[in-house]
Amino acid sequence: MKNWPEGVTEKPCIDCGEVKARSEFHKGASKCKPCACRDSREWARNNRDRAKSNQLMKKFGITLDDYTGILKFQGGRCAICRSTRSGVRKFHVDHDHQTGKIRGLLCHLCNAGLGCLRDSPKILSAAIGYLRQPQLAIAYAEKRMKPKRTVFGEDR
Repeated sequence: MKNWPEGVTEKPCIDCGEVKARSEFHKGASKCKPCACRDSREWARNNRDRAKSNQLMKKFGITLDDYTGILKFQGGRCAICRSTRSGVRKFHVDHDHQTGKIRGLLCHLCNAGLGCLRDSPKILSAAIGYLRQPQLAIAYAEKRMKPKRTVFGEDR
């Protein structure tokens, strides 16, 4: 039943057998969305490498072998901090959001850091300058917190 005949608004799922509305099926599908989703999750659990490779290809145009090659080229480390740990997940594929070109693999913290700085070299440079000049904030704070004088002219 690839094309729904005119006037037909429901059909049975070939998996669970329930008669469901047209909106409960993906276009051209014979299984309802919940059954298809369950089967997809089960397939991904049983085929982790293929599922990961499919995900990488869809999102970044690379295979799991490409990902592994990049990670090996980076010495099994984050391209920025050189950590060998990426937290709970594998290393993130960092890419230029305008061109789609892959820059490298990053740990979760470095990937989040670049994201928070909007992948902007200008903002990153300003952040580096800020980290190297903390005395500016300290000097301002000291200027504002002048010692208070007592009645006798002594500092408190």
